[in-house]
Amino acid sequence: MACRKCGGDNISAKGKCRDCAAAYMREWVSKNPDKKRASDKKYHEMHREQYLESHRRTHEKYKEDRNKKRKERYREDKEHHQAVVELNRQLRRAADPELFKSKNSAYMRRWRARPEWNLRCSMVVARRLQGIDDVRPDPNNQDIAQARCAYCNKWYNPTKRQVLNRLRVIDGTKTGESRLYCSNGCRESCPVFNTIKWPRGFRKATSREVDPDLRKMVFERDDWKCQICGAESPLHCHHIEGYTLNKIIANDVDNCLTLCKSHHKWVHSKEGCRYFELQCREPQALAN
Repeated sequence: MACRKCGGDNISAKGKCRDCAAAYMREWVSKNPDKKRASDKKYHEMHREQYLESHRRTHEKYKEDRNKKRKERYREDKEHHQAVVELNRQLRRAADPELFKSKNSAYMRRWRARPEWNLRCSMVVARRLQGIDDVRPDPNNQDIAQARCAYCNKWYNPTKRQVLNRLRVIDGTKTGESRLYCSNGCRESCPVFNTIKWPRGFRKATSREVDPDLRKMVFERDDWKCQICGAESPLHCHHIEGYTLNKIIANDVDNCLTLCKSHHKWVHSKEGCRYFELQCREPQALAN
């Protein structure tokens, strides 16, 4: 049976070939768009459950493939991390064989208890501080660095964290000063640590201090000793002429005196030597 319109052999419904039926349908849709939308809506409502089921199967398949790829990527990252850890372990073993003699040794427990950059800093890293801070090789180990404490002026072994923070401040990539302190006690006692204008925990009787560079110059002049009792710690830099009364000589070394904390408090409790008043000028007068 041939197509009634074009005479073709590819017969479909209603005696028309597929090409003629498709052309007829396109022409009908262009003339009856409202009927086409109503027909599509009715069709989708009739097959709603089938559509939802198809979407659910597609989503589950996508989720399964995604989880599989994530697991593969996690396994690859874990293998890479384990390889890096093993390589670092071998390098540490080669650098310090005594470290791996016994897994239960006290040295191993200390190693595990602290991060690697809290270990003593090498001279290779600390050499960049030469000319800025007092740095030298450790007399017992030339590969380890020693630095002077910014408060008590003692030589100690700084950690890698301390040196790197100090270098970042010098390079301008970190705010603050990050001065080198040998202990938490020196850090807390230093009047310029973590301060903006006044010392932390400022008290009029004991804590008013000066610029850290001036303070160090005064301490070096007085041989790091209290000029009344000879104590070496804790030390304060005392203004002879009141700081607020004469700011011109506030940073004058000759206007400053090294006192211990107790005598600094005692001096400012004397009549005529309190803040905003003229100070006594001679250490002999202060002792009397």
